[in-house]
Amino acid sequence: MDRVRRGENKTLRAAGDDRLTGTRYDWLRHPAAMEPKDRQEFAALRNSNLKTARAWALKEAAMAWRCTATSTSGRRGNISAGGMDGRCGVGYSR
Repeated sequence: MDRVRRGENKTLRAAGDDRLTGTRYDWLRHPAAMEPKDRQEFAALRNSNLKTARAWALKEAAMAWRCTATSTSGRRGNISAGGMDGRCGVGYSR
């Protein structure tokens, strides 16, 4: 995810576009934990036609699938795949 953002940011900055500058941690944060203003700005980036936005959407889909797959066994999160995922079971609108 971050490799995609860094590569795309380098390309965009060469063209004079600073949209991704300073957004590293926005792509890692849970949108529900953002301030309303930050959430609106992130939504604009997320809904853009950037490679980073597509990578974020794939990451979120994989996390949702992982949470769904583990919730059928009655557990919340997946302990065996690198730690408890606290985002399982937390709903938010995209």
